[in-house]
Amino acid sequence: MTTKTTSENEKTTIYLNPVIKKGVQYYALVNDTSLSQIINDELVRYLEDMADISAANKSYNDGEQPIPFKEALKELGVTMHEIRGSI
Repeated sequence: MTTKTTSENEKTTIYLNPVIKKGVQYYALVNDTSLSQIINDELVRYLEDMADISAANKSYNDGEQPIPFKEALKELGVTMHEIRGSI
């Protein structure tokens, strides 16, 4: 998911490791985006992941049985070859 940086965004101060900041700034330059856009996109991705983990934990705690990975792929109609090829 990509968020859109607009004038509606709020200014926030964050402190980054200088090496990480330089790496992200370089990535932003090469990919014609902004540091802010990258951070927004990654925070959205992180929050979505946390919601998925929370839902999975709730299902597990409610006694639902986990689905083996190969079975989940089969239900989705996806093969490991397709997954590896998309990386």
